[in-house]
Amino acid sequence: MPPLIYAQVPGNLANSAQHTRAFQQLIQTRAFRWITGHKNTLFSFYAPRLHDHYRVMLNQIHEAYPHCHQIFDNSIWPAVTFNLGPSAVTKLHVDGENYAPGWCAVTSLGQYNPTKGRHFVLFDLKLIVKFLPGPTILIPSSTLLHGNTAIWPHERRYSFTQYAA
Repeated sequence: MPPLIYAQVPGNLANSAQHTRAFQQLIQTRAFRWITGHKNTLFSFYAPRLHDHYRVMLNQIHEAYPHCHQIFDNSIWPAVTFNLGPSAVTKLHVDGENYAPGWCAVTSLGQYNPTKGRHFVLFDLKLIVKFLPGPTILIPSSTLLHGNTAIWPHERRYSFTQYAA
């Protein structure tokens, strides 16, 4: 008997009912929709050819796999992560499953002192960036080693990341 071959096809992630409800509430909020549109505008301004490539590629995926749906209608990125902390920290890492020539958009949120923590570290570039609450950074997350530093216990930090895996 020949071995089973599993075809990999694009699809939306399945979450528990509780996570699905929370996710739907988050993506429908005015604030996250605004942030998403802002990120998309930044991406189209700083990398117009790459942004257009994403658009063409995602249109082809959606035509071939109509069961896939876009999370935000005002954004080119097909995936999001909400890191709701309350003390979101990411160790140094590379997002090896992300689209290799692509960029991801990371927005920092919360109440913390950016002079004493939540620095964004771009290890390969030997850069430590003071990352205030609110701004977005665009990085090629599949090729750059990156992460952030800790905050104080009484502070709160969250992140909202969009990417293409």
